[in-house]
Amino acid sequence: MITTSSTRAATALAAVALLAGCGGGDAQDAGSSQPPASSSSSATAAPGSPTVPLDVPGDDLLGEARSGVTLEGAASSISWRLPADCYEATKPSSARCDDDGTAFQLVVGGKPGMDLVESELDYRELAEEDSTVQQTTVDVAGRTFTVLVDDGGGAEGDTGIMTFLHQPEGSPDTFAVVLLTEAPVTDLPSTRVDELYQVLGSLELEPA
Repeated sequence: MITTSSTRAATALAAVALLAGCGGGDAQDAGSSQPPASSSSSATAAPGSPTVPLDVPGDDLLGEARSGVTLEGAASSISWRLPADCYEATKPSSARCDDDGTAFQLVVGGKPGMDLVESELDYRELAEEDSTVQQTTVDVAGRTFTVLVDDGGGAEGDTGIMTFLHQPEGSPDTFAVVLLTEAPVTDLPSTRVDELYQVLGSLELEPA
């Protein structure tokens, strides 16, 4: 069966929303079962090559408003600040940017009661059969994230996915920030990359 890029994007977004476990997330079924994608490890310090410093990424590209996401059954709630430019909130847990014909979508959520390893396996299931998934770790604003970079197959128009997973010390839950993009994950616009890392720096976790 041939899958168009728009169908792949819709399927990926529905699956991300489902895996995010957000109280206000999409109720759509991803509707697909994929064989595991090929996987490789990467020593890249910061996927996307951000220009902002990772220890203090700043917030000059973010809006002032903070959006809260409550995860049913989680020990903590999570909040974040949306980028000020281009992105428009679609739900408390997500936002979309249409940049000169290229779509970018951010989803913030988590998996209550699921540790980092289990969450990683879940998010790997988003990958297409012909995708290559690279894994690395990166420290942003004092938090360590496991990063999965899925090239979506690598062809023009394929949906790439960058997933940042963080399990706070002593917490039973894993939290996630996911970027879906129609642009090649190896050649993202620098502004979109810096916004992403500032969003990571903006995360706040509070007891539920």
